Amino acid sequence: MPSNITVLGRLTDDPEIRQTKAGKDLASFSVADNYGKDKVLYHNCVVFDDRLTNFAKEHLNKGSNIFVNGRLEDDSFQNKEGVNIKRVKIVVNGIDFAPGAKSQDGNSGGGGSNSQQSPAKSDSADFKNESDEIPF
Repeated sequence: MPSNITVLGRLTDDPEIRQTKAGKDLASFSVADNYGKDKVLYHNCVVFDDRLTNFAKEHLNKGSNIFVNGRLEDDSFQNKEGVNIKRVKIVVNGIDFAPGAKSQDGNSGGGGSNSQQSPAKSDSADFKNESDEIPF
């Protein structure tokens, strides 16, 4: 059974759009999540769903305040120096703007691209928004 996660945070950079060997678009980005006075956790996210990839490409940019819903997955690879790297990533199945956040086109939050599994709107009142303290 996969571990599901919902994260509220800000994008650390514009989403990177790449193509798989099969020619399918995917998006990847990192979300910074404040969880204490001076503590920030960075979540690596990847989007395979065509609709969500297009949403990320068209509406998300560095600093966007968003909810990300997905499942945790191990990611292991060998870097250029031959060192084995292991990390955890979020395979995204829902994205939404945090309440009060504005998209790149100026629309207010809540109008994002949620999947059927996305609990972001119902859980949004439970989150304390401390992400305004992120220094970027």
